[in-house]
Amino acid sequence: MHVRETDGRHQPHRPPRRGSCEGECAERIAAQTTWQDAEDRAGKAVRPVDAVGQAAGEALGGGAAERGGGGRPGHKGHGWKKLGNPEETFELADPEECPHCHGRLERAAFGADEFRDIVVAHPVRAHVRRYVRRVWFCSHCRKPVRTGIPGVMPGCRYSNSVIARAATEFFLHGIPAGVVARTSGVGKNTLFWIFNHVGEIMKGVREQLLDLIRKAEIAQGDETSWRNDGVNGWAWVFIAGVVVVYICADTRGSVVAKEALAGFKGLFLSDRYAGYAFLEMRAFCLEHLRRDALKAGEDNPDSEECRAFAEAIVPVLKEAMGLRREFGNDPKAYRKAAIDVAKRLHRIVMSPARHPDVQKLQDVFRDARLQCWQWLVGPEVPAENNRSEREVRPLALARKCSHGSQSDRGAETRGVLMSILYTLKACGADPEERFEKALDAYAENPDADMFQALFEGIDMKTPKLPVEPLRKLPEEVTGQSMCDAG
Repeated sequence: MHVRETDGRHQPHRPPRRGSCEGECAERIAAQTTWQDAEDRAGKAVRPVDAVGQAAGEALGGGAAERGGGGRPGHKGHGWKKLGNPEETFELADPEECPHCHGRLERAAFGADEFRDIVVAHPVRAHVRRYVRRVWFCSHCRKPVRTGIPGVMPGCRYSNSVIARAATEFFLHGIPAGVVARTSGVGKNTLFWIFNHVGEIMKGVREQLLDLIRKAEIAQGDETSWRNDGVNGWAWVFIAGVVVVYICADTRGSVVAKEALAGFKGLFLSDRYAGYAFLEMRAFCLEHLRRDALKAGEDNPDSEECRAFAEAIVPVLKEAMGLRREFGNDPKAYRKAAIDVAKRLHRIVMSPARHPDVQKLQDVFRDARLQCWQWLVGPEVPAENNRSEREVRPLALARKCSHGSQSDRGAETRGVLMSILYTLKACGADPEERFEKALDAYAENPDADMFQALFEGIDMKTPKLPVEPLRKLPEEVTGQSMCDAG
């Protein structure tokens, strides 16, 4: 029996039993080759598995996978981010003896005290607070007079802080209502009653937010399915700058968009859904067109023309969508790069084609209304509708968790409260703090302006376009022979 040395202790080494897990692992490890052998066979570098291999991988200049993980060589790192000023300080008790040898301790030199800032969580569950107040009677009219309870709406037994936190968790963070009810100590049915009551109070705020969108020069929107009391419906989102408005309706018809965007004269960015066809100026999302081009190639695997068209137009569309990220802070550089991309895109969509799927996509770009070319205006006009897609995602997640709303009133409440909370989030404010402040203002004065209480001190200006939307393509794009997209 062999003896092996481990940490200074001699232990007998027993060979693994035949058929045991340890024996099988040893056999597999022995059969494995080094990464250099694998590289010779495959003709490419694989992930290094030892120090020598890691150094070789770094020499190859590959990414983290080729380097074996970790930071780049020579990078010092950033360390922990600095925390804010501590809200409270605790001084820990001194140890009585050395925990290692039980020796006597001596005080260290001056300045050796350590400070550790730790992030802690406050209790989430609500607790009962008793207020004691005396009842007085007016000597003139003999009516009872009581001191008002701070931070509580009339006729409510839950404080505004509890309501604001529950609404933020449910409508903003997407936490299921049952979890919110258990952590806050409020009954689930009571929670929904409170939400509906608050939704009625702040119903006018969403209309004021819609007025801001109607006055904007550029806006965007999207929609997704939403069930109401077991019946299929739709949820809409409209965005202009920091303003985000949600509407839950029982239809996807244009009647919803017409009512929400009544009087809108700006440029509206969306997919090619016909429900927005009543708008004078529209901009199409290039990401949807990119998917359609890929789908045309996948649906027609035997068509060389569809495959070549997809291979040609997809990279150009991706480049157009990336211009805003690369040149968003430099309008001149954006304009120059956009013209270059538009030239290549124009050549592709104006080339003759025979396949109907290719012709269909080309006709979208050839439309005289230039709905696919408005991103040439400047970096203020996105080439994709990604923000609307991101803002509508919380509704899709809520639909999977709660299967939609259970009543028309619940759907209306969700639209109102989500509009307020997501707009506050987009403004960079603390939604829970602002929401509680507005409820406090209502508790003091039921006639208070809720919009002012929610957005006081916040710049609610909507974005503006540097120039008018395109009416025709620039000559730099079309060339001398064609000055019009038609």
